[in-house]
Amino acid sequence: MKKSTAYKIKDLVISVATTVVKVAIAAYIIIHAFEFAKLDNGRRIFDVLLEDTKPEEFSFIGDTYWFQFGGVNPAEYVEKLAGRMKVCHFKDYGITDHTPKFVEIGTGNLNLDNIYIKCKESGVKYIVIEQDICEIDPRESMAISYKNLVDIARRNEE
Repeated sequence: MKKSTAYKIKDLVISVATTVVKVAIAAYIIIHAFEFAKLDNGRRIFDVLLEDTKPEEFSFIGDTYWFQFGGVNPAEYVEKLAGRMKVCHFKDYGITDHTPKFVEIGTGNLNLDNIYIKCKESGVKYIVIEQDICEIDPRESMAISYKNLVDIARRNEE
């Protein structure tokens, strides 16, 4: 992606966020994978949005699955977002037949214990269970994710 396109995205985000903040409490960007595309200069779109903007302009909602899918270390990016992310969507990342897929929390490949700790250290107030696609009954999926998230929290509380 061209550097100029990323800066146009950043300017658009700031413009929209500034308008939203005038009529609402806050503006948030929910992170998905495209923000981790590298620009011509090697920076990621996400890094432009984070490093070239002010915290009062907008905050981020992180997503463990999309961090991983985007090719970055989820725990490291939670740390990068310290003070600018109050909500993090927790999902797990599985791979079947060389294809990434959404799986219930605690059943995939992410080190969710480490990510949980980084969330606590970085000022995240809310961890939200999110399951984009369920291969099992959605109620069963939620029950598995909820139980496993509670277990993660218990293991990592001081």
